Amino acid sequence: MKPIKANSYKDFQKELGKLQAEHYHLQSIFKVAPIGIALVVEEKIEFINDQFCSIMNCENNNLIGKNFKDVFPDNEEYERVFKKHSEEIKNEGICKIETKFRRQDGAIIDIYLSSTLLDPDDQSLGTTYTALDITDRKNTERKLHTQIEQNEQILKTTLDGYILTDTEGKIEDVNQSYCEMSGYSREELLQMNIREVELQLSDKRIEKMIRLGRDRFETKHKTKDGVILDLDVSVVVMNFVQGPLVAAFIRDITKQRKAEKELKKSEEKYRSFFEYNDAVILFINHEDQTIYFANEAAVKYYGYSKNELIGMKISNINIMHVDTIKTKMREARKKKQNYFVFKHKLANGEIRDVQIYQTKLYLNDQELFSIIVQDITDQKKAKEEIRKKEEQFHTVIEAAGDAIFVADFETSRILLVNKQACKTLGYSQKELLTKTIGDLDPEFDEQNHRKNIWANLDEGESITIEVLHKRKDGTVFPVEVRTGIIKYNGNKAVLGFARDISERKQAEKLLRESEEKYRLLTETSGDMILLQDLNGQILYINQTGLDFIGTTRSEIEGKLITEFISQEHIELMNKRTEQRLKGDIRTCHYEIGIKLNPDQVVPLEIISSPIIQDGNITSILVIARDITERKRTEIELKQYREKLEELVKKRTFELEEKNKELEKYNDMFIGREFRIKELKEKLKIFEDKHNDKKL
Repeated sequence: MKPIKANSYKDFQKELGKLQAEHYHLQSIFKVAPIGIALVVEEKIEFINDQFCSIMNCENNNLIGKNFKDVFPDNEEYERVFKKHSEEIKNEGICKIETKFRRQDGAIIDIYLSSTLLDPDDQSLGTTYTALDITDRKNTERKLHTQIEQNEQILKTTLDGYILTDTEGKIEDVNQSYCEMSGYSREELLQMNIREVELQLSDKRIEKMIRLGRDRFETKHKTKDGVILDLDVSVVVMNFVQGPLVAAFIRDITKQRKAEKELKKSEEKYRSFFEYNDAVILFINHEDQTIYFANEAAVKYYGYSKNELIGMKISNINIMHVDTIKTKMREARKKKQNYFVFKHKLANGEIRDVQIYQTKLYLNDQELFSIIVQDITDQKKAKEEIRKKEEQFHTVIEAAGDAIFVADFETSRILLVNKQACKTLGYSQKELLTKTIGDLDPEFDEQNHRKNIWANLDEGESITIEVLHKRKDGTVFPVEVRTGIIKYNGNKAVLGFARDISERKQAEKLLRESEEKYRLLTETSGDMILLQDLNGQILYINQTGLDFIGTTRSEIEGKLITEFISQEHIELMNKRTEQRLKGDIRTCHYEIGIKLNPDQVVPLEIISSPIIQDGNITSILVIARDITERKRTEIELKQYREKLEELVKKRTFELEEKNKELEKYNDMFIGREFRIKELKEKLKIFEDKHNDKKL
C-alpha cells in the first residue's frame, strides 16, 4: 500500500476524518450484509455482523472475545477446517470449505465457510471469515440422494425392461430385465443405438413421443441371437437442461400374441363343429351384444329363423336389462366364470330358465362370446321343491357358530353334521358320516354313563356337559356340549351342539399364570396396547390407551373396536378381521384414524399380531402409536420435494453472487484499514512535532 502524503497536520486530520467516515460506512455495510462475517485475531473473535449472530442464534456479546474453535461441534472438525485453511491460504490466498457449526441452542448446522487473511504480509492482523447457512440445501440434497437410490432400486428389481435413450436413440441406461430379455450385456447395450434392436421405430413415432411427452405402443425387438420379440412399450419423455431423454418401460408379450394367432387359426376349424352340434350354441358380439352366429339347434329351440336370430340383440331373448347383462358379463371376465343362469324368452313368448356356459373367442378379428344354452326349467323346478323342504332345517344348522351333530340313539353313528363341525374336527363331511360319537370322544367308551344320561332324557329335553373331542390330527380339546333327544327321519336320535372351549380354558390358565407378569409390561408401555377377539370386541386395553382416548377401562372394554375408528377406516378393520378368521397369522402394519371426539381424528400406526393357541387364532394383539407429527412431517417433506430443484438452483446462484459481493467488500475493508493505520502513525508524528514547538 502506498503511503499517504500530507503537507500539514490539518491535512492529516482532514484525511483521517474521511477515512474514519469510510471505515464507519464499511462497518455498516458489513453489519447488514446477507451473509455472516467474522474477524478472528489469534483464534479470538474480534468482530461479527448481525447475520453471523442470526446464523448462530445468539447475541453479539455471546461470541465477541470467545475462541473461534467454540463455534465448531468438536475439536476434530475445527482441526480439519484449520488445516485446509492453512494449505489453501498459502497456495491460493483464500479458503472455501463446507463444514458444520454448533449453534447457541446446541443444534448442528451445515455451513459454507470462506476465509482470507486481513493482510497476507501480516498474519497478526487476523483472518476474515464469511459463513453461509446451507443446512436446508444439504438436507434437500440428502433427500434427493435417497429418492434417487430408491428409484434406481425399483428399476433394477422390476420385471419389465427399462431403457433410457436420447432423442437420437443412443442408449444411456438399461436395467437387468431388458438385458436378460434381449440377450445383450449392459456394456454392449450402452454402446448401441435403440434402432439396432428396435425394428419398427420411425421418425414419425419419435416426433410424436417428443410432442406429446408420452406414448404407448406395440413393437418388435430383435434379440442378440436373432429372435424377434413382440413387446408392449410405454414411453415418457423427460426434459433436462442438457436436453430431453426418453424412458421406455418394456413388457414381453411374445407368448401372448402367439397364443392369439393360434386361436384365430383354429376358429374356422371348429365352426362346423358348432353349426351341427345338438347343443344350443350362440356367438355374441362383445361390443354391441348382437347375435353373430346361431346353430341349427338354436333355431329350433328359440323358434326363430336363422336370419331373424343373426343380428338380433341378445336383450331380445334375455329378459334382463341390457346394462345388467353387460355388468354380469364383465364380472364373468374378471372372475373367469364361464356360466350364468338367466331367463330366456322364446319366439312364442314362453319364458324358460337356462344355464349359459360362456367362452371368449376371436373370429375374423372380432372378440366374441361363445355361449352354450342348456334348458334347466324342469330341473330348476325340481330342485326348488327339494330346496324349500330342506331350507329351514339346513339354514339353521349351517348358520350356527357351534358344531352340530345328529347321531343314531342306538348305535351312536353320526347321521348329520354341519360345516362348523367339519372345520372344528378337521374331517370332511363324508368322513364324519362314517364315524360314531365314540370316534370323536376318547372317553365315551370308557365312561358309558353318558348313554345312561341320554336314556333319562325325554324328547325335547336337553342337558349341557363338558367333554373332550379328538380332531383328525389326533389333538384333543375341551368342548361344551348341549345335547337332547329328537326325531330324525322317523327314528330316535341325539342332537348335540358342541362349542370349542379351548380358548376359554387356555385363557383362564394363562390369566392365572401370567396376568401379573404381563400387566406391568403393558401398563408401563409408552404405546397403546389392546387385545381384541376375532369379532372385534375389546378384551383389554392398557393405561396408555385409556389416557389417550380419555376413558376408563369399564367404559371401553367389551365394546367393539370399530366404535372408536374413523368411518373411512372401518372397512379396512373389517377386512383385517375377515383375514384373521380365515387363518391369516401374519403380523400386519397399517395406519388408521381414531376418533377422540366428533371433530378430532388422530392418525395411528398399527401393528397387529394374532394370538395363537393349539394352532388356532384366539385373539388379536394390537399395538398403536400416535403418528400425528410424522404425518405433518411427511406433508412438509412433500412440499419441499416439489420445490427442491428450484430451491437448489436459486441457492446456488445466490451463493455465487454473495461470494462475489463478499470478495469486493473484503478488498475495500483491507485497504481502508491500512490507510487508517498509516494516518494514525503520521498524526502522532505531527502531534509530537507540534508539542515540541510549543515547548
